[in-house]
Amino acid sequence: MLAQQQGTKSSAHNQKLAQVMSDPAFTFDIKEHITFCLSCIGRTLEPEAQAALLLRDMFGFTAVESAQMLRISEPVLRHRLASARATMAGHFDGLCQLINKTGVCYQCRGLRDFCPEGHKGADLVSIEVLAGAPRTPEALLEARLLIAKNADLEDGSSSKLHTLFFEWLTRQEEPPR
Repeated sequence: MLAQQQGTKSSAHNQKLAQVMSDPAFTFDIKEHITFCLSCIGRTLEPEAQAALLLRDMFGFTAVESAQMLRISEPVLRHRLASARATMAGHFDGLCQLINKTGVCYQCRGLRDFCPEGHKGADLVSIEVLAGAPRTPEALLEARLLIAKNADLEDGSSSKLHTLFFEWLTRQEEPPR
């Protein structure tokens, strides 16, 4: 959604995207983009919920360790984590086509199609849950978290694209001067 919104606002945005995507080292990696989406949607959570989700689900700290770092009780951490997971699962269920089972994500497909030939990367039409798990919003969030844990946003093949997106997001979130 971010790329599509920015693209309709300005041709300068499209030129910058095209420049980044034409870099010989660039390949659109949909799993890196899934990770970007997770971090982007995660920014809509309250800071306390973001911290609980990051420490526990992304960085793999135990509940006790996470609670100690946040200087809260373990039950409070569990409450914040459950609330964050429920909120994230709800957001994704309403936004991400890879999760809705209605086809590919429009942003993922749009970005992949915008890439020059040879830079498109692999296609992905849905997110798979763990074997035997029901395809629920919660199981799909777990699958997305697993993808995010294994993705390399900092040095991955599409890191320049996501750096560009983070810069745009940061500018949008800054208060007007």
